[in-house]
Amino acid sequence: MISQHLTAWQKKRGMRLDGDVVYGVSDGVGFSICEEDGGKLTVFMLTAKSDSSLDELEAVLSQNRNLSELQVGDVEGYLALFYDESQGNMPHGLMDEMLNFIGTQYRNYGFRAPNVCVVCSAPANKRAFYNNIVQPMCADCSAENNRRQAEEKRKAEERKQKREVYGDEDYGTQPLSSGRVQYDEEYDEYAGMESRRELPSRHMPAENDYVEDKSTGDESMGKGLLGAGVGAIGGVILYGITALASFPVSGLCALSGVLAVLGYAAFGGLRAKGKATGVILGVSAVVDILFVFLFSLLFQMNSSGLSASSAMTIMSGSIIELILNLSMAVIAMLLGYVLAGSAMRRYVND
Repeated sequence: MISQHLTAWQKKRGMRLDGDVVYGVSDGVGFSICEEDGGKLTVFMLTAKSDSSLDELEAVLSQNRNLSELQVGDVEGYLALFYDESQGNMPHGLMDEMLNFIGTQYRNYGFRAPNVCVVCSAPANKRAFYNNIVQPMCADCSAENNRRQAEEKRKAEERKQKREVYGDEDYGTQPLSSGRVQYDEEYDEYAGMESRRELPSRHMPAENDYVEDKSTGDESMGKGLLGAGVGAIGGVILYGITALASFPVSGLCALSGVLAVLGYAAFGGLRAKGKATGVILGVSAVVDILFVFLFSLLFQMNSSGLSASSAMTIMSGSIIELILNLSMAVIAMLLGYVLAGSAMRRYVND
């Protein structure tokens, strides 16, 4: 039975609870916590790139004043940390520090998140609470798991009602597992579970069934912004040439969308689809609007021999035409982003 100590932490932090296991996501890393063998066992949805990763992490933790009591191991090939509570409960603050440390530092010590469904080996776009461990799962398997768990929950509720009326007699039906809590948010959907193995020795399987996240830890938002900006600027130059030559072709701005995607990947932007899309579209839109306006201004100055202020006055008189040109440029950029969608998917998923 789950202790009041762990229950209090679970409720305070807003984590999920299934039976005697607490689970959730911290800094993008799925984890589960249970109490067994006289302590707290935390299993993270992370696998090691090599056998030395566990040793390296253990050495680092041993030098950390607060985390030095954590024992490093693996469960089903996933990173596991164990805290012996024979001398007292694991402090809530230490649990928070442990989750924060792993969630922000795991790449530095050779760990990565698997991204293939644990059930069917298809590309995973969900995380699922399966076999008492947070594991990767595809949308189809997750939906089937949810359907099965909903049915189990319904039958369990019927059995509970019968027991309340007739007592604990078994009317020809085997006991069913209790209903499971679902965790259904963006990229997160947890479903049924079976039983947990004890923490084994620190030995990684010789073969890993998962195709794992190949991020190196070198990606950053700053690099993505720079790459998308350089690509977008390079793509809008061709439009500028046509604008200065008196026959602007707004459709050429599609090239800025394509090159922004390629630049984002080439410079090493974050491998997070939502953030990558926001950065690329945001930077490309700003670059296109700014440069289309700039090229229009230069065209007016060159063709009329006017100063910048005079050219802007003329342009303000035809504001509808200017807005139309800017809109067409942005639409063309969006089309370019769509055309480069396959390259973006490869970069994020590889």
